[in-house]
Amino acid sequence: MTENDTASAESVPDIDVRLTPRPSDGSGATERRSLNGTWEFAPGTDEPPSDDDEWRRHEVPGQWNYAGYEVPDDGRGWYRRTIQVPSDRASGPVKIRFNGVYSDAIVRVNGERVRLHQGGYTPFEVDVTDALEIGDDNVLEVGVAEKSKAESLSQTGFGAGITRGVTLLSVPPCHLADLDIETTVEDDDEGTIAVEAMIRNAGPDRIDNARMRATLTDPDGTAVETLESSIDGLGDEDEQSVSFEFTVDGAATWNPEQPRLYELSCEVEANGESERVEASVGIREFEIDGDQLLLNGRPITLRGVNWRECHPDHGLAIPAERTRRDAELLREANVNYVRTGHHPTTEAFVEACDELGIVVEMEAPIAFLRFENSHLATDPSYREPLCRQILEIVERDKNRTSVGIWSLANESEWGPNFEAAAELVSAADPTRPTTFNWGMHKDEDAPYVDIANHHYPALRDSKVDLEEFEESDRPVMFGEFCHTYCYNVRELGTDPGLRDDYVRVLERGWERVNELDAFAGAAIWAGLDHLTPEYRWGLIDAHRRRRPEYWHVKNVYAPIKIESVRRTGDLVQVDLDNRSQFVSLSDRRLEWRAGDESGTFEADVPPGETGTVTIDPPADGSSITVKVLHPAGFTIDEHVFEDDDHTSRPNAPMDDPTVTESETKFMLETPDCSVTVDRNIGEVEIAGPDGEPIVSGLLGFGATSVESNIRVPPIYGDTIGTRLSPWRCEAVRTTDDETGVEIQGGYYYDTIDIATGSFHLRFAGDHLELAYEFTFNESRDVRQAGLVIPVVRDCDTLSWVRDSYWSAYPSDHIGRSTGSTVAFPGGERAANDNSKLDGSWLWCDEATENGSNDFRSTKRHIREATLSGSDGRAIDIYADGDQHVRCSVEGDTIDLNVLDRSLAGVGLGLLDRHALLDEEPTIEAGTRFEGRVKLGIQNE
Repeated sequence: MTENDTASAESVPDIDVRLTPRPSDGSGATERRSLNGTWEFAPGTDEPPSDDDEWRRHEVPGQWNYAGYEVPDDGRGWYRRTIQVPSDRASGPVKIRFNGVYSDAIVRVNGERVRLHQGGYTPFEVDVTDALEIGDDNVLEVGVAEKSKAESLSQTGFGAGITRGVTLLSVPPCHLADLDIETTVEDDDEGTIAVEAMIRNAGPDRIDNARMRATLTDPDGTAVETLESSIDGLGDEDEQSVSFEFTVDGAATWNPEQPRLYELSCEVEANGESERVEASVGIREFEIDGDQLLLNGRPITLRGVNWRECHPDHGLAIPAERTRRDAELLREANVNYVRTGHHPTTEAFVEACDELGIVVEMEAPIAFLRFENSHLATDPSYREPLCRQILEIVERDKNRTSVGIWSLANESEWGPNFEAAAELVSAADPTRPTTFNWGMHKDEDAPYVDIANHHYPALRDSKVDLEEFEESDRPVMFGEFCHTYCYNVRELGTDPGLRDDYVRVLERGWERVNELDAFAGAAIWAGLDHLTPEYRWGLIDAHRRRRPEYWHVKNVYAPIKIESVRRTGDLVQVDLDNRSQFVSLSDRRLEWRAGDESGTFEADVPPGETGTVTIDPPADGSSITVKVLHPAGFTIDEHVFEDDDHTSRPNAPMDDPTVTESETKFMLETPDCSVTVDRNIGEVEIAGPDGEPIVSGLLGFGATSVESNIRVPPIYGDTIGTRLSPWRCEAVRTTDDETGVEIQGGYYYDTIDIATGSFHLRFAGDHLELAYEFTFNESRDVRQAGLVIPVVRDCDTLSWVRDSYWSAYPSDHIGRSTGSTVAFPGGERAANDNSKLDGSWLWCDEATENGSNDFRSTKRHIREATLSGSDGRAIDIYADGDQHVRCSVEGDTIDLNVLDRSLAGVGLGLLDRHALLDEEPTIEAGTRFEGRVKLGIQNE
């Protein structure tokens, strides 16, 4: 940073941002009326259309592109409606609060321009008192342009409109003009609530007899205390500050594990009129102590996700009940922290976080001021709109309990505009720490904020990684962390099981960041899909279906872990790890179930400690399920203990095998199974005793390439082929010991010799053994490799038993330890190529032409896998947990891939999952690859 880049005191803009505290609905001489609902809409210029026939219906909040309307890039979309303010409600100022208009707004009342505003995600207020005709119909018009300086700063919009709610406020002449609530905690049992109110007289008459009363009620509804103060000598347009302080002994403090809220009621009375403002208040205190982030005096670790509100039916204009449920979904995933990347969420979401116990890092709508846009961080003409938007969101959420951190921007270059913003935010709210979400942390800029930040630790191919923060003098947060799979769309289209395999990346990454002493929190990218352009990176997809990653986050983030359940004689011991930071296990419900019997048990394990509890369920060999439940009713953690180790073996011996040949084929036969191999091209047919084929076609050596040429934004629909091709059969002969058949050949493309080797088929006692060995003759990046078996199309039900990552899964999770799924749950082969999501299906059942997500997913570490048909035919694969299977419908057959190699997927260059997991995708030329598959045949 040069000297000229530094923001001097004179260059810090003088910005006054104030939002009138909203009065309680119907209290005293006040009105709080929603103006949401049906408005009229018409495209126009800087003036609205004069012809009434041009206006159409449009719901507010809403975006005109979602309503089917178009507005030229250089035009405005105009909204209008009539409003009426009765004379008995109009003794004082009348204001209209806009919670969000994307992104440039002209507000008019009765044809008079009353306010201009830029900022798509931040609230603003318009005093319309002088423009109204009290008691008559008034025309409210809002002209909206999508492009503006605010839009250039945010770069996160996907359509314009009045995207958030609109409220009309009528207050008395003597009213609350401002309200600041600050809480502190001493020794976690004494709390203070400091209230500073600004009382304003907006009437023409002097007020000498005003009073303010503040009443505090505890979370149980019991009144704590009422404080009063008189206000004397308020002249016209005068303001006076009133302060109260509540001291609460034995305070029920707020934290993510105990989100307890007090209720504060502030009432102002003057000249026979009154106003009441109510607020929920959590007694809590965020502070920095050296390299530690403290909540209520205790170091805290924040387990987070990034959350960017959008919905396929509503765009940015999400209904409050939907966003409330979104917050509940996150809490049920054991998330206790949300970064609102890269713009502020709605107030409804923050209110839900207050109540549910989710710490919010509120990020300003400033993003990607880097590369060709880096000048916006230094250009003085952008300083005021940048700082104003940040201050508007500070003003909106300054009294919100859950908001604990202000983030000034996302992945931008530091500059004097941000220096000015940091100074203004610290002055406006010294009670919360600030951070700046660098893509790559820059220590020289860090002094301007309280918390260091860096994106994608442990994944970057860069020196700027975890080691840089080992000696940090401030807390460290990773604002973007363990990016879910997204950009490798062809890998995901081929194998949705990568979303299940993400757990290896997540758990290793979480372990790495937790090694840092200064580590305060991390936020997975991302909690929710993005719509325009489409990025399918959410733990929850756009239709609010929980993807497989959701369950893994729930397990890795669990604040209480059931580490093991084991039998000791007739008793069962449960090992518990209480990773909570505030509550003992005695504050949580613990349950067990064995067969038809169930019960509860207790464990008094303090936060941060481990313990073992003995329970006495029935000793009948049943599986035992143990759960830890949250007071809200959802499961924090679950563990299933099985006496059965799921060891499977073939159930039909293949005795007395014979090997015969003719001019066209070789035959291996037992009374229960026959194998025919074409001696010219090597095609294989495997059948049961009735002679009906179960396997038919060419065996294949599968070597699924790592995805290359990743495109941003992604283009969905393509897959990656598994079989090497084209195949050239060199010879078919009996094995040297004359107990089987060997197929020799290779894969050649033009003059390129890709790989050469052979397949071996023989009966081995209780199973049919299919072996392969191939040598790569060129270097190749390979994610999966193994044997490809062509199974007849009718065998389209996949069942499996596997060594799963967790002991318990939801019944529709693709990673469950045992399960069964069909290729096409809808009955008919799907025509979808994965380019579009269909929210009408369960995620596991959504299908492409190659099968459902569940059917196509790699099942890792199998013990047994079966493809079966309705006629009783089936093929079984037996393993010891060291092989994996993946199925794909290909034309008239189903390719059953039995894999001896299955690596993680790829990402952008800065998301190196292979390095994190110590995996090497490159197979060098000359490398020999081999494997053996145990196969059984059923024909009932």
